[in-house]
Amino acid sequence: MGGPAWADGEKFGSKAARIESRAELDRLISEWAEQYTPRQVMHFLQRAGVPAGMAQNAEDLSYDYYVRARSHIVSVDHPAPWGTSNYPESAA
Repeated sequence: MGGPAWADGEKFGSKAARIESRAELDRLISEWAEQYTPRQVMHFLQRAGVPAGMAQNAEDLSYDYYVRARSHIVSVDHPAPWGTSNYPESAA
């Protein structure tokens, strides 16, 4: 998050303090996260050593690089009128 000044304050300095101030902490983290895409936030967290992933809907998954690289989703060409469609590998 770039080391915001509020992070060093007493209000968030211990687990107990963070729990007590969780509504404000959630607000501050949300305000920061809204500046970025879900994928960017995931990468920021991962680079900081936080295990993180992003929630993906079916469309996100069908275009996800890693899902496609592992051939979990494949494109299948159909005769007209459908054209190319994406399917889970086991259904293709």
